[in-house]
Amino acid sequence: MDFSASLNVGLALLGALLTAMGGYGLWLRRVFRRLERKLEQLQQHCQACRREVAAQLAGCLLYDPERTALWEALHYHDHPPRESSPDGVRIIGG
Repeated sequence: MDFSASLNVGLALLGALLTAMGGYGLWLRRVFRRLERKLEQLQQHCQACRREVAAQLAGCLLYDPERTALWEALHYHDHPPRESSPDGVRIIGG
């Protein structure tokens, strides 16, 4: 086999490889677009559910002095003040 024949075979293999990679890229793009659409739908459903639940609970949580008094009676203890870390880094929410 001479150089031109091996070059033709190599170019054919390279073309086939690039075609396969292009096809895989197009398929992967389609999969990601479908996934993105589904995630957007999920986000819309979650936001709608959050609005619905907030509307349902808006009138239910009225101020009740008896509940507040009961809470204060059960949780009357105080917590010691938080100390800052030696590095000067504050941990928030912990």
